[in-house]
Amino acid sequence: MDYEGACFFTAVHPLLSVSKILICISWFWRVRVGRKERTAAVAACGVLCYSRCEATERGVRGGQMELRRGTETVLVVDDEQLVRELARDILKRYGYTVLMASGGEEAVELYRQHADKIAMVILDILMPDVDGVETFRRIREIDPAARVVISSGYDEDHAGEKLLQAGAAAFVQKPYRIAELLKVVREAIEQK
Repeated sequence: MDYEGACFFTAVHPLLSVSKILICISWFWRVRVGRKERTAAVAACGVLCYSRCEATERGVRGGQMELRRGTETVLVVDDEQLVRELARDILKRYGYTVLMASGGEEAVELYRQHADKIAMVILDILMPDVDGVETFRRIREIDPAARVVISSGYDEDHAGEKLLQAGAAAFVQKPYRIAELLKVVREAIEQK
């Protein structure tokens, strides 16, 4: 088993249900063709895999990292259901209200309906219907000050960099690390 696989099995967070863990494990091993596909499989199923797995987990438990809570509403946009659900589970556990969209069209409509409540958006770059770049543009048409965090497992076209230059608040790498996701969300919300 390689390092990535070892992290996968040793650092699964307690927020995952047994069924989600089993789905992710079977998918992870089924898609192990090449490095890019393996990374995409882990990112797509949203497995919480830590760098230096046990060390990071000990750091969170030992109080070395502050996991800040919030009460704001976050819109999570990702075409992968497990990624949306895992982000929702993490954010809800730390006090946030979460709206979810499975694609760009749905995200824009949800943002239009709830713009006054949504404090920030976590937006996947690669989606089949309307990609993250176009979704970002449409959300910014509704609210030019919208706080959007870009999310991706890999970014071949460097769309994340382009969106950061266009005003996105931050970039968060998938698979999500709990401490990193919470930190990026909090910082994006508090940005002036």
